[in-house]
Amino acid sequence: MNRIRLDGRACNEIRPIKIKSNIFKNYAFSTEISIGATKILSYMIENHNYEKIYDCSLKFLKLGLNNKKTQLLDSISKFLISISNFIITNSIIKFSFFIIEDDGNIEFALCNCITRLLMASKKIKFEIIFNSICAKKKFYPILDLRNIEEDVGFNIFYFIFLNTKCRKKIYCFFKKIVDKEFKDDTIQILLHALRMFNLIKKKFKICIK
Repeated sequence: MNRIRLDGRACNEIRPIKIKSNIFKNYAFSTEISIGATKILSYMIENHNYEKIYDCSLKFLKLGLNNKKTQLLDSISKFLISISNFIITNSIIKFSFFIIEDDGNIEFALCNCITRLLMASKKIKFEIIFNSICAKKKFYPILDLRNIEEDVGFNIFYFIFLNTKCRKKIYCFFKKIVDKEFKDDTIQILLHALRMFNLIKKKFKICIK
């Protein structure tokens, strides 16, 4: 497939654009992260890096995020949506999420964030590569589904299908929790998540490293 430059010209080879940590780190945990995204993209354009963004790696470290999950979600969402505004239709974007933490809630925030981006950029094809300590250890963190919300079901499939090696374990976990602790409406939410995955799985190439 021919790749297209931001200026509309065809390009036979596009080198991945790396966001250097010394540029990105100043904005990584700011609630106004969209400002940081704008500055990063401006930096790229000023240096004649017109190729589409091909590799955007976001590294999240343990910096006291446990009490700031909402801010984290909003911040990352703003950042990714800001980036998506610079990318033309039919681009393939590779987002690598390196989660250097065993906190399943952080992963959950990222999944919600990805959902927001997908909803905002329906015409863009994504290749989502999910790097997780949990996957490497073949361990899946216990999710506290007692705080489940109405729209959570839309995102649950990320946990199931991105962690392919743990799929059976997760299904068993869901069944055990739902049977013992939840009402019928929660089962419907989980089923809705699976239906949503079936609707969009042809559009996205989801893999795991």
